[in-house]
Amino acid sequence: MKFLDVVADASSLITLTNACLYEVLTFLKNTLNMRVFITEGVYYETVEHPLHLHTPIYKFSAMQIKESVEQGVIIKVDRDGRLKKITEELLEYGNNMFFMRGRPVELVHEGEIEMLALAIANDVPFVLMDEVMTRLMVENPAAIKLHLEKEFNVNVMVDKRNLRAFHSLTENVNVIRSAELLALAFRHGYFNKFAHPKDMFLAALTNVRVNGCGMRLEEIEELKKAWRL
Repeated sequence: MKFLDVVADASSLITLTNACLYEVLTFLKNTLNMRVFITEGVYYETVEHPLHLHTPIYKFSAMQIKESVEQGVIIKVDRDGRLKKITEELLEYGNNMFFMRGRPVELVHEGEIEMLALAIANDVPFVLMDEVMTRLMVENPAAIKLHLEKEFNVNVMVDKRNLRAFHSLTENVNVIRSAELLALAFRHGYFNKFAHPKDMFLAALTNVRVNGCGMRLEEIEELKKAWRL
């Protein structure tokens, strides 16, 4: 049996659950044999810690993700030596890639990077990620340099050796956002259960956008034109 394997980070799961669209994961599991993997760190961040806080606003999302894990829609992967090694390497390269006033800029944290490491260690081709900075480090690190220089009005130096090392580890990783996941679900009929599938799909895109997905309004308009929605 062929599977569509995806490693998800906390930001994308929180986006989907806050937008009440977490059932998309179950639909894609049943339709495309999609398997969604998460790290122990992501599970702690999205489920264990919010439930421990006993705060209703966080509990809503946490309970949905916990239920998805219990039902096998999301698969939690235990940390091992290889995962830890790749995580440490990515943290070293990623947080010593850009320098301002002679000091390295810490841009990424262990939880985000461990998700990338899980994909690399297990040859998973896709990572589901709405968090912007880590995504840019994989897709377009030059944009980070420009952003930092504009925000802080300083010259940002790039350690090209660490940049190449980070790229070498992540070059086979394809980043998708919750918006692209919804587009995949739309293509395979998830929204057909509604009276107006196209309108519901566009409304869902707007919903994930306001709930954390790094998607510009212009991108939604471009998609409408390209797909003639």
